[in-house]
Amino acid sequence: MHRYIPNALSLSRIILAILVIVASFRLDVVTYVATLGMLVVAAITDGLDGYFARRWRVTSELGYVLAWKIREG
Repeated sequence: MHRYIPNALSLSRIILAILVIVASFRLDVVTYVATLGMLVVAAITDGLDGYFARRWRVTSELGYVLAWKIREG
């Protein structure tokens, strides 16, 4: 079961990125704070994703593709 956690964290960041983009169209105080909160959560899940993948020695094609796309930019 724990082998799916790193991929779930990676996919949650994709969803968060979409929400950040949508929220940034109308930045008032509430959406600004919500956007900052989502960015903090995304940063935390990024760290946890890598930590869990290394700790549990979990690899997947999805993780490879997502990491490759980020590195290649």
